[in-house]
Amino acid sequence: DIYEFVKRLIKYIVLGLVIAVVATIAPRKPLSLEEITFIALSAAASFAILDVFAPSIGKAARQGAGLGIGAGVIGLEMGSVWRRLGAEVTVLEAMPTFLAAVDEQIAKEAMKLFVKQGLSINLGVKIGEILNNGDSVTVNYVDAKGAEHKAEFDKLIISIGRTPNTNGLNTESVGLALDERGFIVVDDDCKTNLPNVWAVGDVVRGPMLAHKAEEEGVAVAERIAGQHGHVDFGLVPWVIYTSP
Repeated sequence: DIYEFVKRLIKYIVLGLVIAVVATIAPRKPLSLEEITFIALSAAASFAILDVFAPSIGKAARQGAGLGIGAGVIGLEMGSVWRRLGAEVTVLEAMPTFLAAVDEQIAKEAMKLFVKQGLSINLGVKIGEILNNGDSVTVNYVDAKGAEHKAEFDKLIISIGRTPNTNGLNTESVGLALDERGFIVVDDDCKTNLPNVWAVGDVVRGPMLAHKAEEEGVAVAERIAGQHGHVDFGLVPWVIYTSP
């Protein structure tokens, strides 16, 4: 009956605490971003950014020049959209290979199509000084051949990845173990070093994807209930939303 159900539910709740916090979008090293005309991108901000940057329908194709630092998922998604809407887009990527996380042949074909689309993609780049000019941004960088460049852009998007949002969780006072990158250390069952404390989602190892976090949460709930929850990390789908 409902009384027994509530009793079991309370029992499972008190058996364990589950930490599930989304990641924060922040560069891995300080770039004095508060002083730069930039856009720090999140999925929630994507549509608002289109309003800020995209040329109005019927206007001339070039309304602005945009720079994306990082040729990963977010950088390519937004850079590809902006380019198709008429903006001139340059992408600077520190890695020497393009889309190293995907199939090599697919990455090669995608690179050809993005370049044909008009994206200027530069690999093996080292970013130098970034200057705020008020209504534009000047970026100094060194290309893969060692040549120095200085370019001016209307907008700058920093899309070099996300970091776990574990600041402010007071982990030190309770002794919760973090790794060198700020992720909560867990075992294969998502257990932390503290008894009856689990962690899932963007604050633990693995891809920062909502459906991965959901599967981990279900598995942990099953384990707390005495069942055998399981997540196969080899079967976590992911996609880059570009055209193509």
